[in-house]
Amino acid sequence: MKILKALRLPLVVSILGYDYEMVVVKSGLGPGYYEKLFDFATAFTVGGPSGVKKLIEMGCPKEKIHIISLAVDPEQISFEKGKKRNDKLKLLQIATITDKKGYLTTLNAYKLAKKHYPNITLTIIGEPLDPILVETMEEFIVSNHLTDVKLDFEIKSYKELNSIFQMHDVFIHPSKTPPSKDRETAPVIMMDAQLAGLPVLSTFHADIPEIVLHGKTGFLVEEEDFEALSDSIVKFLKMEEIEFQSFRKNARNHIETNFNAKDKALELYNLYGKIVKQNEI
Repeated sequence: MKILKALRLPLVVSILGYDYEMVVVKSGLGPGYYEKLFDFATAFTVGGPSGVKKLIEMGCPKEKIHIISLAVDPEQISFEKGKKRNDKLKLLQIATITDKKGYLTTLNAYKLAKKHYPNITLTIIGEPLDPILVETMEEFIVSNHLTDVKLDFEIKSYKELNSIFQMHDVFIHPSKTPPSKDRETAPVIMMDAQLAGLPVLSTFHADIPEIVLHGKTGFLVEEEDFEALSDSIVKFLKMEEIEFQSFRKNARNHIETNFNAKDKALELYNLYGKIVKQNEI
């Protein structure tokens, strides 16, 4: 900030999930952590409406906040023709192994659904950043005899996503706010999955309701409500092919239309241009 003040340059700050509360908690400086930044910066970008609300609560002037959502390139993820397997459902979760990704909610929901519908399978892929959580997940799987759950801790390249998506039917990612306050914004992997035609099962967390349309491109439940999540799994299992294909097409169209990286880049470019013009000396 000292350098920027000396140079008399405008400052645009982008805020994502980790930045709202976890940084504040870790700093130990309390609610006023961003006070000087709110006063000095020209503009702030957030991923969606929940970000706007949170920044205002933290003391940021509303007129400085702009929504520039995260986005993806539709050309990188293919939409293949595919039918839901009769009386079978292959679930997929891809995310770093951290508390906010809701893995224990996933496993509890899967356990409950599996009890009555044995033809459901679950694949979990993620970098094991939290070894304690990894151990807890492995113990849960063993103690509940969920031997068909596939755990894959190998880091995947972006190019591998297409083939991984095509081997599954529904994407599951029940995000939550952990004690650390390391909340999400809107996980990009949910956008990737929908581009591939996978409906999403998630939660009413942060800006997820903006990228997953409840009842249209997936189903959302309250955080950590594994029983409701299990019911949603069963909905997709029992869903008729015509309705399932409607979810698939809606998912692709929603992300392609509203979260296209080229469109969002242009929005950001225009915001920068407007700010530069307003601050010309």
